[in-house]
Amino acid sequence: MRGGSFIESCSTQARRARTAIRPRARGWQTPLRGKAGSVELRNQQGEVRIIWQATELEARLGRPDPQALQHAIAALLRDLVARLPPGRPLCLHSDDHPAYARALRDLRRDPRVPPIHHQVTSSKQRRTTSNPLFPVNLADLRIRHGQANHRRETIAFSKRLQAAMERMAVFTVWVNCIKRKSEKQDETTAAMQVGLLARPLSWSRILRRRLFPGHWKLSARWRAYYERKVKTPAFEGREARHTHKHAF
Repeated sequence: MRGGSFIESCSTQARRARTAIRPRARGWQTPLRGKAGSVELRNQQGEVRIIWQATELEARLGRPDPQALQHAIAALLRDLVARLPPGRPLCLHSDDHPAYARALRDLRRDPRVPPIHHQVTSSKQRRTTSNPLFPVNLADLRIRHGQANHRRETIAFSKRLQAAMERMAVFTVWVNCIKRKSEKQDETTAAMQVGLLARPLSWSRILRRRLFPGHWKLSARWRAYYERKVKTPAFEGREARHTHKHAF
């Protein structure tokens, strides 16, 4: 997955929500003279990194939303706010990416949204246990360590966004319900710490009984994941949907 957004509880290390986004290519984009449709990507030092035909790809696959991260953050926060007790404020810890501030600006215009306190931590701050974003940094480390499709310069990248989100669903269950805070000292899991479970789960217990979306209240975004509606433009509608009658 080229891009995504992940929200956690910084006090308990419980993974709350996730979403997928489709970002544009990174770098400074400057049209080249005499080369229609070519784009020159430069890094901050002004060095040319790659030249490609951007307009042809975007004309065929569609231009990615330049505000995809902002919209994804807003959607995740709305899902969390809907699960809060009435009147309870929300505290958001994030790095200094400007998309968070823009998403909060739009959310605060909605009178139904409770107060949201935003604490910003510089992305340049050392990623130690004293960092307020340590749970997020730890999750990122575990994702890159345990899933080859998230490693840099990998040949195991996810070809479909839907498949990447399904792998993240498995990771979320493992890190919340199975993984202990400490293998030697503390057997508590993240789900136990927030009061969702009384003891750690095993994969055999998790897979013992089949669950259906009609038995649980899912947001529109999570139901789209179950129905496999997350599209990858490069496949142009050739992706299989989860429409089996007995799946619902």
